[in-house]
This record gives sequence, C-alpha cells and structure tokens, in this order.
Amino acid sequence: MLLSAFLTGKLNEIKPFIDSGGIQRFPIIENLLGASPADIKPLINRLTTERVLLKKPYQRVMCCPHCEDSSNVFVRHLCPICRSNDLTVEKTIRHLACGNEVRINASTSVEKALCEKCLTPIVSDGDYTFLGTTLFCNDCGAVNVEIIQTYFCSVCDSEFSLSNATYLDMYSYKLNKRLIPEIQQHIILPLLMKVLSDTGFMVQTPGYFIGASGSTYNFSLIASRGETMVAFDIVQSDRKIGVQSILPTIFKLAEQRSIQAFLIAIPELDTEAKESAEAGGIICVEGTVSDILANGAKKICSYMTKLKHLNGRIRVRR
Repeated sequence: MLLSAFLTGKLNEIKPFIDSGGIQRFPIIENLLGASPADIKPLINRLTTERVLLKKPYQRVMCCPHCEDSSNVFVRHLCPICRSNDLTVEKTIRHLACGNEVRINASTSVEKALCEKCLTPIVSDGDYTFLGTTLFCNDCGAVNVEIIQTYFCSVCDSEFSLSNATYLDMYSYKLNKRLIPEIQQHIILPLLMKVLSDTGFMVQTPGYFIGASGSTYNFSLIASRGETMVAFDIVQSDRKIGVQSILPTIFKLAEQRSIQAFLIAIPELDTEAKESAEAGGIICVEGTVSDILANGAKKICSYMTKLKHLNGRIRVRR
C-alpha cells in the first residue's frame, strides 16, 4: 500500500510530525495504512535499511535534557542583572511624515501603531524608518543590557541552556527511484492479494489445481470463496503482448472450466491476443503498472462484487 502510493503519485515524500505529547509521528502513513505510530517507525526503518526509502535531514528539534520532551520547550530571555524574565522590548521608529520618534512594544505590529504627534496611523514600511531596539527589565530597572537566552520545559519545569540541551534528528523519506522497476514487478501481486482478501476470498499464491487429466497447473494466484474460484496470471513486457505469451493461460483453462480467469497484461495485449483471451472467457485487465495500481484494483473489485452474487461454480464462456 505504501509503495503503490509512491508509484501512483499519491505520495511524494514522507514528512515527520511532533504531536502534542512530544512523539514523532508520520500521520500521512498512519492514515494510509490504518496503522498505529508504534507500527510505522519499524516499517520505515526496515525500508530505509533495505534502501527502498532514502532519508534526508528534515529538522533538528531541541529536547529537554531532563524529560526528553520536545513539544513544550520555549525560549526564555533573562535579565543578566537579576535573571528576571519580566522584560519589555520596545522598537523605536521615526515617522517620516512628521519626523517624530515613536516607541512601540515589540509584540505589536508597526503597521498598527499610531503616531502620538500627528495622530496619523503608520500603515506601511514607507511611512517610517527603524532606529533601534530598547530592552527594559521590569524588576530591577536595567536598560539596554545584553540579555541571557535560556530554554524552559513546561512539562517538567526545567530550565536549561544551549550547551546541555539534547536534540532529536528528524528525517523525511522518498522512494529510491533506482528501485522503481524492481518494485513495479513485485508490487501488483501483494496488492491483488489484499483486494481479494478484503472481498472474502481465501488466497493461494502461487496457486495450483489438478486438471481433468490429472496434471497439475499453476497460476500466479488462485482465490476461492465457497464454490467460487478465480485465478490470475500476470504477463508483463516492454511492448504489446502477443498471443504466444497468453497461450499457457488459455491451455490451463481448457483443463478446468469451472475457474474464472483474469489476465493482468502490462502494458497491453495486441488485437489477436485480446480476442483470443476474450474468446476463452478470460477477463483482461490492461495498463501500465501505475494504471493497474491506480485503477486495476477498482476494476477487479467490481468483478469480485458481481461474482459475490453468483451461486455455485462460475460457468466460463467458451
């Protein structure tokens, strides 16, 4: 499911997220797979180890060295004289229209300020020039001192400095493009197994049956539900698929007429092959790997829904 999302363009990159509990999560993958955060990280680690996914640095998050929480760490500015964090920072600007110097609290937007001299609103950058910043300690009265920057964790009420902080290195992940051809060859069968299992079929892969002559034949996959049996063969080529490539599937069906056969042809059948397959009662699903992953499963599901309402064995058209 994860790899098919990459191949069909539904997913381009896996990005991490820190939740309110300070836990690193991958919500897009949780939603895609319906899995818990505890299941996702081992999966990503395994795919990264196998070089199926490539990781790159995404963000380095500061953590409290005492409780290791990263979601509730805040910057704290202190007065170097009394170490109070009750500080006021003011910006000083010159209003160009009248030349007046205006002091504005740093938490207030300059564009919302009002000039006390001419009572004109300051509405844009072109209305003023920036002169500087002034810092006041409201406890000891110190002015324009160099502040001390520390960090505070609201989970365990700990204060710490940059030197003793710990960090969580977060990574984003992308599909290794060099492995796309290999992934395409192997991904359709597992996805097909899931589609069939979700519609109540018992799946066997590779699937075997004994024909009327006593010979054993195999398909890429055979699935059964009650007396209903379906079989799948997958044929893949770099060009249109000719009739010679599908003759084995047609011959196998001649030995077992009670099986409904599906042929997944990548990228497509030529006219003769398609006519031969349909004449043999084979349901053909054609397209590129991306097409099959994006739309083929829906098409197969629609057939499975129709088969669900049939009683007894399926009679194949001959």
